[in-house]
Amino acid sequence: MLHLLLVVAQLADSLPTVSLDQAIERAARLDPAYVSALGQVDNAAWARRAARLAFILPSVELSADATAYSSPYFNPGTGLEATHAYTARVTASYEIFSVSKLTALAATDATHEAAAAGELEQRFQTAMATEADYYSVLANQELLRVAAERLRRAREQLAVTRARVLHGVAVQSDSLQAALEET
Repeated sequence: MLHLLLVVAQLADSLPTVSLDQAIERAARLDPAYVSALGQVDNAAWARRAARLAFILPSVELSADATAYSSPYFNPGTGLEATHAYTARVTASYEIFSVSKLTALAATDATHEAAAAGELEQRFQTAMATEADYYSVLANQELLRVAAERLRRAREQLAVTRARVLHGVAVQSDSLQAALEET
């Protein structure tokens, strides 16, 4: 078991080291919930811009109509017979004071603030989860270091115990106990 931990520790040494701030930054860029929250903030900002522009820009409507008749008719506008009639209309209006525009602006401001709060909450959630994972990795690395040190001490103890058995100072069972400690 300790041998397996050493192999894992050696593999971990070949991985790049990342600081906590870097880990949080990377997690924020890759967390789907955080990216979604950023998108909601962006959408709310555009809705707020549109609500503000409604106070400045006039309302413009365009319409067109074409009609084909089965038999010719007299067109009084041109004084000729025609089989088709065309109509085009452009309407522009501007509201000086509109309660609906004010309420729409207030609603988009509230939506934007809610989206910003959601983004902040998700950023903290992502940071908290990343910190927990980061410290878990650090704790596991420390446990691996302790296990490696324990294995090193067990091997030293086994060598000392074997030497003591060879010189007749200890019995074989002491050597077996040291070998068991190594595994």
